[in-house]
Amino acid sequence: MSKNSVIREYDRLAEQYDRRWAKYSDATIQSVMGGLRLAGRETILDVPCGTGELVKRLLVRWPSIRVSGVDISERMLTVAASQTIRSSC
Repeated sequence: MSKNSVIREYDRLAEQYDRRWAKYSDATIQSVMGGLRLAGRETILDVPCGTGELVKRLLVRWPSIRVSGVDISERMLTVAASQTIRSSC
């Protein structure tokens, strides 16, 4: 699979990604969040941030952190930016 075909596929799935993969994403994010020991002043880079779900949950739990997200899919970043408050996706 070429890089361009991967980008196209994630762009195509962006709008439905959170609904389609909710169970998997939730379990993964809960696992990540459970392993974090943050003071609340950190700067975090989320790669790949996808639709920004981890970014949102990090900001809810630690509102003072700074979080930036990057992703290969422009459409995923558009969805993330539309859903995420105070993030840099």
